[in-house]
Amino acid sequence: MGFHQISPVAATSEGLYAVHLWPGHVADLVHAVDPSGGVVVVEDQLITKPGQWTAANTILGEPWTRLGDDTMVSHVRASIRMPPSTFVEFGPSIPGVAVAGLEFWQSTRTPPAQTSLGNKAGPARRNAFVGLDVLAFVTIPHEGEVSVITAPTAGRVEAAVERIKTARRSK
Repeated sequence: MGFHQISPVAATSEGLYAVHLWPGHVADLVHAVDPSGGVVVVEDQLITKPGQWTAANTILGEPWTRLGDDTMVSHVRASIRMPPSTFVEFGPSIPGVAVAGLEFWQSTRTPPAQTSLGNKAGPARRNAFVGLDVLAFVTIPHEGEVSVITAPTAGRVEAAVERIKTARRSK
């Protein structure tokens, strides 16, 4: 794969730093995470097969398991927390990325379960990134489109890009 274009790291209007990469492919961008620690959160990901109904009891657990196989759900989304090594291995096979894109971020701290960084803007976004000690936040709108890596410091953005480049060289 590889990138045709990587923008310079630049400050954002929110007081963060970002770089744009094109084309963005999940198989490359999963390597933005630092394998040495913290947690990765895949935010608001489609966890059912796109365009299909799935038995509610297989997705939702109690008390939904009592409903039987004929109660169905579609378009179920969830945030998923996992260790960096699991994410690097599993990330490229996350279902629905071609349809729904992918947002993921890594923090040195375990975030509260209700944490959502993708819907924050302005000073609240910067404060959340700093408060959670976010290493990198990666947005892939759709496979092959311009993707963005955002972090509280330019150094963290540069480190994420370097991890991606290193992983590509080792393939």
